[in-house]
Amino acid sequence: MTESRQRAEKLIQRLTEAEKAITCGPTSSKLYNEYHAGRFIRTLDICKKYVPDRNSVVLDVGRGRLTRLISSHYNNVWSMGFEPGTDDGGHREQEPMPEIPHIVFDLNDSGSTELYPEYYDHFDLIVFGDTIEHLYTAPEFSLLMLSCMLKPKGKIVVTTPNAVSLRNRIVMFFGGNPFERIRYYKGNPGHYREYRKKELEQMGAAAGLDVKECYTVNFYNSWSLKRVLASPFTALPQFRDSLVAVFEKPAP
Repeated sequence: MTESRQRAEKLIQRLTEAEKAITCGPTSSKLYNEYHAGRFIRTLDICKKYVPDRNSVVLDVGRGRLTRLISSHYNNVWSMGFEPGTDDGGHREQEPMPEIPHIVFDLNDSGSTELYPEYYDHFDLIVFGDTIEHLYTAPEFSLLMLSCMLKPKGKIVVTTPNAVSLRNRIVMFFGGNPFERIRYYKGNPGHYREYRKKELEQMGAAAGLDVKECYTVNFYNSWSLKRVLASPFTALPQFRDSLVAVFEKPAP
């Protein structure tokens, strides 16, 4: 190995480990779960509204605190994502959940149909919560893959940040960039792309799903928004911090 390559390798490792010290581990996980606690509760409420049967077969994309909350209501809950034994991404549930089966699949592989998990027409509900913004593959591919796992008339509940929220507009107005840079550690990717309401609707339609509902909502009350949440601007849909979409797989 050349000296230049050795220097590059050491620098990559140092940058990655420094980032992981901030974005992964117990402290990061605790802060993440506290910040997203309200979203978790409201996401479950949306699921119960559209799929009220507690015996429905449910898939949560990810394996974390939301998975555990969903399993407190539904009797047959699965999860999907990276291999739990090797996943050190920072926000996953650290305690074992042996009662919840897990499907190992990287959603960035959704453009390769030969890699799709063999669970076709299996789920009544798929929860796709704050994940689509972390994917570098086309979001239509991930929705298409998930729709293959869905029973006819089954639902996909998608939540994701609103790219044109009031917070983002304010940051940009003052010369800042509201979107984070690409991270060093691919096991805990940041936001590659955030979307607008119209884009989310178009994604579902392109994947062959019926758009039952798509709207904006305020999930968060972060410190950066405290002074503006009382503003009449936050009542305007385009300024809210998050998007919710409910897609349905058409009957054959």
